[in-house]
Amino acid sequence: MLPMMHYHPVVCTIVRSSLLLICLAVLLSCNTEYKPLELKNRYKVQGSGLIGIAAAEDGYYISDGANSRILVADGNFRVIDSIVGLERPMHIEYKDGALLVPNYGSDVILSIDMETRENKELQTSAQFDAPSGIALSSMHGLAVADFYNHQVQLIKGDQVTILGQKGTEAGSFTYPTDVQFVGDYLYVADAYNNRGQRIDLSADPIAYMAFGEAEKYNAAIGIAVTERLVALTDQENGRVHVYDAATLELIQTLDLTGHKPIEVLWEDDALLVLLFDTGEVLRYSPR
Repeated sequence: MLPMMHYHPVVCTIVRSSLLLICLAVLLSCNTEYKPLELKNRYKVQGSGLIGIAAAEDGYYISDGANSRILVADGNFRVIDSIVGLERPMHIEYKDGALLVPNYGSDVILSIDMETRENKELQTSAQFDAPSGIALSSMHGLAVADFYNHQVQLIKGDQVTILGQKGTEAGSFTYPTDVQFVGDYLYVADAYNNRGQRIDLSADPIAYMAFGEAEKYNAAIGIAVTERLVALTDQENGRVHVYDAATLELIQTLDLTGHKPIEVLWEDDALLVLLFDTGEVLRYSPR
């Protein structure tokens, strides 16, 4: 008969803790595993010409570039109001009751109080030539995709930082159209370089990484980012590509052949895709 083994209580505690950590790691890996997206809902907003979308408390704001207005829609994308008198509003952002609007046609950034509808122009020393996308970060300030200047401008207080110039290497842009922050990273839809770029603002010097060249984009127009995922529209090819945010490796392509996806918006694990040609919003959810 084998002798009975006795283990010290500290050893037992360590073993139990190790097993608990292993089980927790397995559970977390299962929860973060990417689940492919599939089309769940289709909403008709209007004819065509929609460009940008932002989520509000109980609905959505949609930029109607063709008619130079902002549409106010409910949770089912029924238009209930509009804000007129703009000049081709583009990729918008909504935070804390204010809608930030890059007014492409007048080269200014507008801030609209959505309760009072008071409209103010951003006062800054930055000069834009067709601003097309905007993003706001508590750490890094305001980022603006400056289309015809082929650059991104960072505005924080009185300080303006110019990122990039016209070119094809990483750190250069050709008609950037949209921007999104996640932490210290700034993501850019580098439209006519047909790719995305990730900018690490915490690096010294600032570091740039291009991605998406292998997908052979034809106009990378709209971008949406979470801590885990990046979605980038391939407008003229009728596709949306989804990447792992950590590795920037492609993990799914949504085929929208025959349509022109121009904007994307993450809502938790669901992805909203705005179609420029039909004025529709598509909702993709995990299978």
